[in-house]
Amino acid sequence: MSSLGVRLPSSKVLNISPATPKSPPSQGNIVTILSIDGGGVRGLIPAAILAFLESKLQELDGEDARIADYFDVISGTSTGGLVATMLAAPNKQKRPLFSAKDIISFYNENIPKIFPSNRYDDSLEGTAASMDNSSNQNLLKLVQIGNGLLKKPVSRVNLENGNIEPLLNGGSNEEELIRFAKILSDERRMRLLRMQME
Repeated sequence: MSSLGVRLPSSKVLNISPATPKSPPSQGNIVTILSIDGGGVRGLIPAAILAFLESKLQELDGEDARIADYFDVISGTSTGGLVATMLAAPNKQKRPLFSAKDIISFYNENIPKIFPSNRYDDSLEGTAASMDNSSNQNLLKLVQIGNGLLKKPVSRVNLENGNIEPLLNGGSNEEELIRFAKILSDERRMRLLRMQME
């Protein structure tokens, strides 16, 4: 179990470890909310992206860092609710029971039972094809789609014409998630520091 020690001006040491209690939003500068969309087996796409984000948080704060340590509220609809529950469910030590990468394994093992392939029309082809097929081949493709989205440029919807347009000098989604991980890490450290000082 790793921990991080931060020296305070008063010679106290702030120990940040997996057992450190979650700090309330009132201790921070921002309120962090994670909302995960639904979409049947397509829950693998946000799972892949969240696994990447969690890996960057672990690089910053240690291997025991979990997504739930950084968000005040985690919610989701349909399969996004399943992902949210897995991210926030506590173990006996009141730490997140699952890491984000565990969700990919869970989906690969259990989604064919939750969303059986025979419930969907697989006769469509090309871009019109259903992505709600829980075949092993499709599940692997969905993880690849999530990983591929990380490489795409950061984009926004142009409200005037409805088009999705890359941000000028916006970099990739992967670069933006690395920057976001640093913001989340700094916010958590600041909250824990304030809790220790009280």
